[in-house]
Amino acid sequence: MKAVQIVSPGSVEQLRLVEVPTPKPGPGEVLVRVHAAGVNYMDLRQRSGAYPTPVAYPFVPGVEVAGVVEAVGPGVDDLPRGARVAGLRVSGGGYAEYTTLPAQGTARLPDGIGYAESTALLVQGLTAQGLVESAPEIQRGASVLITAAAGGVGALLIQLAKRAGAGKVIAAASSDDKLALARSLGADVGVNYAKAGWVDHVLEATGGRGAEVIFDAVGGELRAASMEGLASRGRIVIYGSASGSLGITDAEIGKLPAKNHSISGYSLYVPLAEEPAWIPSTLATLFKLALAGHLRTPVHPPFALEHAAEAHAAMGGRNTTGKVVLSVA
Repeated sequence: MKAVQIVSPGSVEQLRLVEVPTPKPGPGEVLVRVHAAGVNYMDLRQRSGAYPTPVAYPFVPGVEVAGVVEAVGPGVDDLPRGARVAGLRVSGGGYAEYTTLPAQGTARLPDGIGYAESTALLVQGLTAQGLVESAPEIQRGASVLITAAAGGVGALLIQLAKRAGAGKVIAAASSDDKLALARSLGADVGVNYAKAGWVDHVLEATGGRGAEVIFDAVGGELRAASMEGLASRGRIVIYGSASGSLGITDAEIGKLPAKNHSISGYSLYVPLAEEPAWIPSTLATLFKLALAGHLRTPVHPPFALEHAAEAHAAMGGRNTTGKVVLSVA
């Protein structure tokens, strides 16, 4: 079968289309004929060699898969051959024509939801829902600032935060086109952080108070600047650092007590490891919302499997909106 490997850490040129053996499902696993594979920032960091957890090269990236069950391993009786499914393969292997998935973390894909669309509800959808659940103040009408608001997580986070009761959702992105998408998804205010003085617009939108919750996965100078737009007793929730820099210095940490600011982190790996039942139940809820038209899942025009390097370049250059997907079949 064809697969895309990272042959060694480095640039997008390290992504190569190769022939590898088709895997066989083990106990508790299903073999899936991949139709769509999601692309995530963790894939880019694994490719560059910057991912915190080392991988052994050559390595096939990709943790999000949607497709059709081709075969089942011992102990699997609820996902028959031919079933449309979507699921997570935490160890990678999604950039391929076939891959195996653990049956426990694989959900049936309802008719009416496309393969590419479903990948947006895996890592990104689960992360967005987990972020909202991690900030109960949203249910009390807290104002929310979302950076990278036109990205895979951001686009869903706007909608889920509004549904949960956020008083005002402020979308921050790097272009006016991206902000137009964010507003179409329900953001109350859009600020362009590629322009000077963007934090002033956050303060203006919140009556001078600042946002009570900030969700950030960008890091770097943007994260440091966003702290200036955080309300007294507010909290910034970090769920990634796409810039490669944490962006919070010792000096910034030293300022936290002055306004009772706090910083917390979020990783989908925690519920994956500690609350496995949360995954399929939450996916079922997200699928229902999408089917009912209550949750839009913007998808960037898909890239063919053999063009994975182009997908990485576009995503790394912040030239995408919505979910980035490889079309495999």
